[in-house]
Amino acid sequence: MSIPRRLEPESGPRRVLPDFRRSAATIERMLRSLDDGPALETRPVASAAPGSADAAGVRVISSSRAARTALLRAVVAGLLLWAGLTPAVLATALILRIPAGRSPRVELLLILTVLILGALALLAAGARWAVLALAAVRSRLERDAQAVTVFGPFGSRRVPWTEIVAVDSRVLHPVHGLTSALRLRGGGRVIMPLFDRPLWTYHRPSDRTIRDLRARAARHDPTGDR
Repeated sequence: MSIPRRLEPESGPRRVLPDFRRSAATIERMLRSLDDGPALETRPVASAAPGSADAAGVRVISSSRAARTALLRAVVAGLLLWAGLTPAVLATALILRIPAGRSPRVELLLILTVLILGALALLAAGARWAVLALAAVRSRLERDAQAVTVFGPFGSRRVPWTEIVAVDSRVLHPVHGLTSALRLRGGGRVIMPLFDRPLWTYHRPSDRTIRDLRARAARHDPTGDR
């Protein structure tokens, strides 16, 4: 099979299309490069023997950049926590300098308020980034024919496919920022920290793994509403 180089009657030499049957791996890499989500990898569950029925039915989805992401987030958390200690120490020193039995001046109260609020804000931000660093290490998904198990920074939750109403790819969370979640029939929601991404990627399409989860949940929907 060949295609013309131009559309004129005299199209000139023709080029042969590549044999895509021998380029399946290349095509998969091209498809993965179109995704805007995290770099994910899917493999059989480690507890199942290779080639067994369990290994074929249970898949683990994790980030291939977990170590690098965790290191960067840990560095940011450390810097914020260190920066939060500085105004806290200054506020403590100023409080200790107030003479016993005397009320502080208005100017000193304003300075103490700014220092204390700044320290609390920096410490809260540092704690948030510490949680995100832990989430980068622990977050993953395990899916099988019956349910999907979501692993977060502090635990895991197994959600049957029949309980999933929808898979939301643009969820704003106070800790995880822009992330994805499973919406359940009882009105609850299960955050999937594996799909945390920056807020400036809000307009981009959802990851291919999210679309696959959405399709699988729709196939298990007993009501057939989707």
